[in-house]
Amino acid sequence: TAAIQHMTAVLTSGEVKVLVMKHVPKPKDKK
Repeated sequence: TAAIQHMTAVLTSGEVKVLVMKHVPKPKDKK
């Protein structure tokens, strides 16, 4: 369903962002 896909996308994007920042911090992520 759309709700499950939305929640999955949010959780995935959040986890990926954290992993990426931990492994290789990108200048774009820095404000």
